[in-house]
Amino acid sequence: MKVDDSENEQAKTDPSASETAVLSPREQIFQAMEKHTRRKAMEFKKVEGLFNQCLSFNDGAIPDRISQHDDQHHREFTNVRSAPPFVFGDQALGINPAEPYDVVWPFARGQPCRDTIVTVGSEPDTPDSLPMYRGTLCAGVESIVTCIAAIWRSMLEQDLRIPALQFSNYKAVIIVPDFVDRGMIKLLMRVALEELQFHAVMLQQDSSAATFAAGISSACVIDIGDQKISVSCVEDGIVLGNTRVLLNYGGYEVSEAYGWLLQRLGCAFVGKLDLRQPHNWHQLREWKEAHCHLVPQEDTFPPSYIQTLNCHIRSFGKPTLSYKCRVSDEPIKAPMGVFFPTAFSMAHSPLMRLIENVTEDCEDVFDTTREITQEHDTMLVQVALQATECGEFAQIRSASSPVMSLDEAVLCSIDRCPSDDMRRRMLQSILLVGGGAKTAGLEAMIEARIACELARQNRSAQPVVLSNVRNLDSQHICWKGATVTARLPGSDDMFILQHEWRKRKLQAVKAKTIFAWN
Repeated sequence: MKVDDSENEQAKTDPSASETAVLSPREQIFQAMEKHTRRKAMEFKKVEGLFNQCLSFNDGAIPDRISQHDDQHHREFTNVRSAPPFVFGDQALGINPAEPYDVVWPFARGQPCRDTIVTVGSEPDTPDSLPMYRGTLCAGVESIVTCIAAIWRSMLEQDLRIPALQFSNYKAVIIVPDFVDRGMIKLLMRVALEELQFHAVMLQQDSSAATFAAGISSACVIDIGDQKISVSCVEDGIVLGNTRVLLNYGGYEVSEAYGWLLQRLGCAFVGKLDLRQPHNWHQLREWKEAHCHLVPQEDTFPPSYIQTLNCHIRSFGKPTLSYKCRVSDEPIKAPMGVFFPTAFSMAHSPLMRLIENVTEDCEDVFDTTREITQEHDTMLVQVALQATECGEFAQIRSASSPVMSLDEAVLCSIDRCPSDDMRRRMLQSILLVGGGAKTAGLEAMIEARIACELARQNRSAQPVVLSNVRNLDSQHICWKGATVTARLPGSDDMFILQHEWRKRKLQAVKAKTIFAWN
């Protein structure tokens, strides 16, 4: 009888105990994430009734109407009255949905949209997800080549003021992903040397370029993008092929999670947005960039642990609507999903799919069909493994393994280094790059979680995460590295000339690249 009384008393003092049974699967994941972060990482103090306080305030929120000339952050939507055949870049995302244009993406998840592709965006199958933005993906190699050539030509002519007739006087450095394959290299070389007619082209992997820009010879590079996260170890400017780890989630999933958390908190204006339209999805991404962080609450928020945020909704030909909403730890929970990626996979399953379409290339005499090896590795979902001494790699996916978190991916990459000394050096030089690296507090959070795991394994190494090296924008650091590489002594030997490409194709590329590719 005493046991029953104590259980009833606990249910009265802890409302979450009685609500657990009615929580959806994704809500249970975020609730478990909250308890984990408060207990181990940030030591938050729980405030009872916090969710209900925010919910009651947000349910009755009435927006303020702001005219365009009073909106300090007013964004001009793209004017297409002249009916241009193509619109590129950010202007393409600002076109009125009523206009007869389709937004086309030649790349998705860091890969060209070839025969097999991960769907970016999906309709909500359950209340655990939002209607995510779905762009039109290029179908076929020729369509991708045409799109990329048109985008690059427009940027060069409009932004750099280089006429197309003068492209043949320039050399180009192309930054390629760490997971680049022969198909992607062939596609990019076709665009640069055949479509745009550059004089010569050099290829460099993005992790290698990041270390050149940072002035670091060896580092474990974490590149956090919108649709994928890559982790690779670089030694003396060379990416170690067997350390490459690819995670098919990023800022895109964080934006969706943040919108879902706001909607769950009673922010009805999120549900009114048609997030399948690119300009509305862009607004949600702006809210994420402005609000989300991983800084301990006791350092930023008042003791009540509630803050009021402003969310502006801008529509075509309408006044700006400014909503005030109250949140608790939602701005932390959304980016925390990179350490609890199951919260992302609940919204759109499968989160990760193998992009591997192995076909023979009739133009490459060294091309042979490769076998996708299957090996057992704990916590491994999609990892590029060294298959031969020539650097060929196979992508492995274990259906029974959970999705790998960011800190697990970093340790998995570092542990694949060939020596203990190299592993120690990589742990003390973890370079954080990409647009997602701008999240406040992410650097310290990665350090804390890796240090916790190393202590659990009785390893004495202390991780050091570097970001904003030399005050460089983490989103553009790879391009800065490309400029450094192009000025190095002997870099002329790494450029593939037009006549070399026409004569030898991929053999010429393989002879002049310092990294391995399959």
